[in-house]
Amino acid sequence: MKYASYLLFISFLLLKLPAAVCQQTYYLKNSGEYVKKKEQADFIRVVQKRMKNQVLYPISDFYLSGNKKSVGWSYMKVPPVYEGQYLSFFETGATKQVMKYAGGKIVDTVQSYFPNGKLYKSLLYTQVGDSTNIYVITVNDSTGKSLVANGNGQAIFYDDAFKYISEQGRISNGKYEGEWNGVFKTSGSLRFKEFYVGGKMLKGESVDEQGNVFHYTNPEVPPSYEGGINNFYRHVASGIRYPPAAAAQRIQGKVHVKFLVLADGKIGGVHVINDVHPALADEAMRILKSSKNWIPGRQKGRIVEMTYIIPISFSLGY
Repeated sequence: MKYASYLLFISFLLLKLPAAVCQQTYYLKNSGEYVKKKEQADFIRVVQKRMKNQVLYPISDFYLSGNKKSVGWSYMKVPPVYEGQYLSFFETGATKQVMKYAGGKIVDTVQSYFPNGKLYKSLLYTQVGDSTNIYVITVNDSTGKSLVANGNGQAIFYDDAFKYISEQGRISNGKYEGEWNGVFKTSGSLRFKEFYVGGKMLKGESVDEQGNVFHYTNPEVPPSYEGGINNFYRHVASGIRYPPAAAAQRIQGKVHVKFLVLADGKIGGVHVINDVHPALADEAMRILKSSKNWIPGRQKGRIVEMTYIIPISFSLGY
């Protein structure tokens, strides 16, 4: 009972859009990009001040309507590194997901719900933060009918907005098994089929709207730098210039830069996602924009533009 009361107290503190002065407000796009104006944003983030002897920041996200979007606790203000229970919500206020983080990575069981409040699925992360090592415990339909129980059954999964069936197939002992079929609607529509044994994908085939066929053995391959990431950092080391204004004030730090690797290997949408000195942010973006040798990522075998986050450190060395 004490535990339930504690959670209720946390929720009460976090779910109301605070009016206190001991907080910081940020405007974000769904991509995670921080923007300057509410009119440019998809949602609002409020980071409250840590209380005395408290190591975590209470963080609340809100839809532009003012309704709660998510609540959690983080070691950092920007970007968040969540710890402990994290709740997300539909704009109606209904619970969307309940999960737990450790050091910014998902752990244990994730419970997901339909917009009508019925349990949708339960997934167990068998290795911290590793989405490839997930045990599917339960899957239900929107009426509450069981499709997968105790890791076995025929699963139907939906897109994040529950507008269409994203994939369906058999679950055996918590893992994908046999033939799976679905549709992938990021950067255009792809219909696909994949074959699994014990959760490991053996092969996949997708077809786009123009009838082009793609074959793959890995459903998602992230972007990479030609010659490897160490080659990228050699490029950084050879061309970076420490901003004089930051050096004069002995300002150091790590800049987290988020950007798009486009289908042709060029980069775009470069922006900084953590709270750092503007001069460091500008130099990190400049040196990143000067890098030319990116290899685009692939989803379901097709080359697509994908986001990438990379840290660039500034140290005076004395």
